Amino acid sequence: MGSHSTGVLGAFVAAAIVAGASPASAQDAPAGGQMALSLERVAGFGFTYGRVDEARGGVNFMGFNVAGPQLNPLGAPRVGFDYTTPGNVVLGGSLGFSTNSLSIHSESSTETVPSLSLWTLVAGVRAGYRVRLGRVVDIIPRAGVTFFTGTLTFPSNRSCSSGFDPVTGMFSPPVCAEVPGTSGTVFGGTFSVDAVGRVRLTPGFFLDLGLAYDHVMFATFSVDEPRASGAVRTTEPATSGTYLNLQVWAGLGGYL
Repeated sequence: MGSHSTGVLGAFVAAAIVAGASPASAQDAPAGGQMALSLERVAGFGFTYGRVDEARGGVNFMGFNVAGPQLNPLGAPRVGFDYTTPGNVVLGGSLGFSTNSLSIHSESSTETVPSLSLWTLVAGVRAGYRVRLGRVVDIIPRAGVTFFTGTLTFPSNRSCSSGFDPVTGMFSPPVCAEVPGTSGTVFGGTFSVDAVGRVRLTPGFFLDLGLAYDHVMFATFSVDEPRASGAVRTTEPATSGTYLNLQVWAGLGGYL
């Protein structure tokens, strides 16, 4: 984890501890009617499986990730916010963003050429119920819907053309232009369930351990192909398939 991410995480922990500093015992469960803010899926490991089929063929993919950066949008770290009612009903949601970039560097050149970039945004709503297992531990099963969108951009390429002069019988010098790379955009929705074990370390600060499952219910795709003329060809391929994510994760948060 980089220094910037570490600083943000440290500030969050410090704020949660300060907010939780009260005369109450660290084992006292918070009263109902409280808002919790948390960082979710910041550590752990996950399994991803997908299959995409379309008229010209299909592709299968499978991945396993242990913390760190990942290309799986459903496994992206996110900020969670949940309100617990006096009756222990939990209502909330989450918001996450991730970006990945792959570039190629040549030893014979100081220039780094962008090759591939991916950004994703996830936002979800959920509901659950808090089960108290004592003064320290809660179990919170939750279910909801998570929407996601993302764009995958391929590197640009150079297109050159030359003409023929019938008077001189010679070809004119080639004219080259940089053509932006092809990009694909996806928008979809998943059915998401998770079970969270919450351990209260202070009255206002807690540690979360969760098991999450996300199953894509629908997804739409569009592909933009820029041409040398400046025109852009857009297609929306008809696809079907399966995409799921299973993740064991850890996070932390505090009561506001």
